[in-house]
Amino acid sequence: MIDQSLVKKWLHAKALLDMYKKDEMDLRKQIVAHVTEGQVTPKTYKAEAAYGTLTATLGVNFRIDMDVYNQIERKLKPNELDCIKLDPKLKLKEFKLLDAKSLLRKAVIETPGAPTLKFKPKEEE
Repeated sequence: MIDQSLVKKWLHAKALLDMYKKDEMDLRKQIVAHVTEGQVTPKTYKAEAAYGTLTATLGVNFRIDMDVYNQIERKLKPNELDCIKLDPKLKLKEFKLLDAKSLLRKAVIETPGAPTLKFKPKEEE
């Protein structure tokens, strides 16, 4: 059986991390709202604080709606197509079915993934 003190320490650290992630994001949003004075224009804002200068950057994320893209792709002009970068993604289920000698295996880089942990407490009786 695993050392229970390790499990307890991990559960405690995970709970703290989850709490601090939420707290940090809440505080970040409050500070950004103050620094930007409620503006929502994407740009960089600066404000002086007691310990230094705060820089808040409001940005905009862009992504392609692949359903729409697939419908319009053939109608796009060359300069519109130049705006698109499609990254090949590996379909792992199909890849695992390939023969060990598959040519594609030369192009696939494998690296260790981060370990995952899940915890399910015992049901109280």
